[in-house]
Amino acid sequence: MNTRNPRHVVVLVVTILALVASTVLAACGGIQGAQAVRDGKIFDWVSNWEPRPNGYDVIWFRFDPVAGYCTNNQDTKELAEYYALNNVYVLSHYETINFGASDGSFLGSGCPNDVQNGSGNNPVYRLTCIEVANPKDPANANIRNPGCEKVGDSYRQKIDK
Repeated sequence: MNTRNPRHVVVLVVTILALVASTVLAACGGIQGAQAVRDGKIFDWVSNWEPRPNGYDVIWFRFDPVAGYCTNNQDTKELAEYYALNNVYVLSHYETINFGASDGSFLGSGCPNDVQNGSGNNPVYRLTCIEVANPKDPANANIRNPGCEKVGDSYRQKIDK
């Protein structure tokens, strides 16, 4: 290739830019949405909880106003409410929800596909456990914290009753 010809230089530069752009897009364009994470953790404050008529609660975190974290575990729901009311910084464990039920829920469980408007744009995760993020902090000395336990590849709520 004659690199002295300006036309060849332009073609070479455009080709290199196209390769770089397609590589970046391929790297960023993988699995999207709630299915992108199998298991995850979030460090945040519980900002709100929404009881649903079907027995599920959607838990909202202060710095993640888009995603909803859904649970039907009574202990986890009570702790989320308790931590929200006491402004406690928490560590929450969650799992990906794989949708596909005809009612638009998590495998027919009642956990909604989209927690806000039914458009499918808001990810929903299944909250498996919630605990105090820094239990050794003196400010948390009197805070209820049953903790979490690892069971297989997942976490579940310990019970302190």
